[in-house]
Amino acid sequence: MSDERKPWDQLENEPDAAYARFLFYRNLGPMRSLDSAYQAYRGKAANGRKRQQASGQWQDESAKYSWLQRARLYDIETLSQVGCEAVTSIVVVVREVAKKLKTALEDPELKPKDWESVLKTIDALSKCLPAEAVSAILSDSDLEQGNKETDPANSSEEVH
Repeated sequence: MSDERKPWDQLENEPDAAYARFLFYRNLGPMRSLDSAYQAYRGKAANGRKRQQASGQWQDESAKYSWLQRARLYDIETLSQVGCEAVTSIVVVVREVAKKLKTALEDPELKPKDWESVLKTIDALSKCLPAEAVSAILSDSDLEQGNKETDPANSSEEVH
C-alpha cells in the first residue's frame, strides 16, 4: 500500500471530528449534498419531521477543508477503479465464451441449442468494450497467440 496521501485523506490541520463529518459527506457518492450528509450523520428524520439543513459548523468545515473538491477527486478515483474492474470482467467473460464457442465448433458432439442467441450475446458484449480498453488489457503476446491459433497459415493440419 502506498504511503502517498490522497486529497480525500484527513488533512494535517483537520480535526478528527471534522474528518468524520467529511466521511459522511464523501461516502454518499456523486449525488451527495451537504444537507443529505448532515441528515445521514444525525439520523433520518423521525416522526415525519422536516429534513434539517446542514448546520453552520458543517457549512464552515465544508468550505474550510474543501469537502466538495476532495469528494470529487475521490469520486473520480473510485469510478476509475470500478470502470477498470468492469471492463476487465467483461473481457474475461467474452474470452471464456469465445473459448467455449471454439471448443463447440471443434467438437461435433458439443453444439449449443441456439446459436443465434449465443452470437447475439457475443455481439452485445463486444459492443460494450472500447477498443482502447481491450488493447490496454490484452498484451501483444495474447493477441499474437490468438492469431496463431486461428490463422490457417499456422495450422499443422494438411488440407486435401
